[in-house]
Amino acid sequence: MRCRFAFSQTSDGRLLVIMEALWGFSSGLNGKFCISAIDDENTFIQHVVLASLDKDETVDLIAGVLLVVAGRQTADRWVSATLNHIQLTALGMDMGAEESPEPKPEYALGFADAEDLARVFMQAPAPVMMMAGPDHIITFANPAYLKMVGRKAEDVLRKPLREAMPELEGQPFFGLLDNVYRTGEPFVGHEMKATIYHDDLRTTREAYFDFVYHPVRDRDDQVCGILNQVTEVTEQVLEKHVRESREEQLYRQWAELDAIYRTSPAGMCLIAAKDYSILRVNEIKAKLLGASVDELIGKKMTDIFPEHTFIPDSYREVVATKSAMSFELSAAAPGEPGKIRSWLWNLNPVLGSSGEVESIASVVIETTERPVVIKAFLDSEAAPIQ
Repeated sequence: MRCRFAFSQTSDGRLLVIMEALWGFSSGLNGKFCISAIDDENTFIQHVVLASLDKDETVDLIAGVLLVVAGRQTADRWVSATLNHIQLTALGMDMGAEESPEPKPEYALGFADAEDLARVFMQAPAPVMMMAGPDHIITFANPAYLKMVGRKAEDVLRKPLREAMPELEGQPFFGLLDNVYRTGEPFVGHEMKATIYHDDLRTTREAYFDFVYHPVRDRDDQVCGILNQVTEVTEQVLEKHVRESREEQLYRQWAELDAIYRTSPAGMCLIAAKDYSILRVNEIKAKLLGASVDELIGKKMTDIFPEHTFIPDSYREVVATKSAMSFELSAAAPGEPGKIRSWLWNLNPVLGSSGEVESIASVVIETTERPVVIKAFLDSEAAPIQ
């Protein structure tokens, strides 16, 4: 019988096992679902180990459960398996129907003993390590784990973790393991930093890991060891740190520019290159234009000064040449019609990521009450703003 499994967790922490019957079931059960809530995921893992499933399917099912416990997998990821009625019953997923006489694909014999299970974990691409007893004696570490920590098998096996990896002293991991062994509650670590000594490199390195410390119980339901499944996420974490640092830097720069923008004695605004509408304007410029900041956002400068055709001509020149320009303007401000006032205008192109002008930065200084010509200002050749 072919079926597939998905795993999730209930609000009270129980493991939710969802099974869909794909084919090979009788009594019209093909396409039907069976859902079971299990108090302890460790119980389901033990059932999987004892159900004599195909080795790859066993690893996939156990990995699916552990990833859900670790919060790194959702119920939309399915694990397929070919099972017989006895195996379904062993998993607690008996749908009350015997197998149909349809031909079934052959499947490998299941695990005969713990040694057979260890061989499967040895082939797993993800780092896996098992420890026994309250001293966390390392009883198993697959090649992926040994490569990650830069050790040889003889350097760690049959040794307490504190002896095999003494550089972890002073880091949180020994305490976490002690707590998992004492309480029987799994621990899930996300992006935790560890300093590890690497024998091959003859030096320590800092790395980040997602991992699970999962208690292993004996037949009497007592904690007898801990299973450690690890994924190194150093590259992702460092990329995130760079991104966050960059975002923080940009935010700080933006805050500084915003403070200058709001407190500058000059009138300032940002104008869209495509239609000359106002994208941003400070209070000084808003007062000059005779309206509030909110009223001016989205309004076109060509509508504010309809009689001055050289204004759109100036905008077009800035966009076409990608060069700054300055000019003097004497006119009645919309806020005070009938009163002629003089201003010194500076227009500067703002380039987008494509290298094209996306907007125009406009700075206006009133010169009505002082000399009209400010030579230093007019003679400056500002570069486009990137």
